[in-house]
Amino acid sequence: MPVYEEIHISPGAYLKEYRLQMACTMLRNTSETITTVSQNCGFHSASYFGKVFRSQMGCTPYEFRNRSV
Repeated sequence: MPVYEEIHISPGAYLKEYRLQMACTMLRNTSETITTVSQNCGFHSASYFGKVFRSQMGCTPYEFRNRSV
């Protein structure tokens, strides 16, 4: 049984959550630009990344990075 069926979310939602977790790790632990982080995590548009990040995390990637310091 695929992981997404075991946790009851769609493959797209699982992938988006995984990518956001990767982005959070990169924002905390690297000095890469937010655009580079978004691209490395599979988001092809920095503006879409910002929109998705804010809706899930409640802050912008920039704010998240500054809180994590």
